[in-house]
Amino acid sequence: MLQKVEPIDINKIILLLPHSYPFLLIDRIISMRNDVNGMHVKAIKNVTSSDSAIPVGSRLHTAFPAVLIIEALAQATVLLAKQVLGDTHSDAVYYFAAINRARFYHAVYPGDQLELDVSFIRKRGMIVQLAGVATVSGKRVCTAKFMCVRK
Repeated sequence: MLQKVEPIDINKIILLLPHSYPFLLIDRIISMRNDVNGMHVKAIKNVTSSDSAIPVGSRLHTAFPAVLIIEALAQATVLLAKQVLGDTHSDAVYYFAAINRARFYHAVYPGDQLELDVSFIRKRGMIVQLAGVATVSGKRVCTAKFMCVRK
């Protein structure tokens, strides 16, 4: 079962996820743990001006696209799904079966540190349901529920 894991840097994340630059949207895994509240993974994405950004109002203000916030949460979801299904070292392929109840509350701008917190809800066979919350400085910017399946 999942135990508390020390922070994982980008070099190890590259080995865990099939993504590469510019599609890898997790910079560091802060923690993976199993406690009384269940299984969780906490990761960060440092948003920079070189990330895809969309203009907001004037050309001086750009926001990190909402679809990339969801993708960052989805990548953290795969990391936790691998832990839940006990498949951290294999080359099994994971697919998203659903992304539900995605809600966006605030914009994310270059210079922000996006904190991604994903928690396990339930497992049924090779299907895992998880919930994700993205925050910036403790302020909720996005929530969503995910279903992931291993093939």
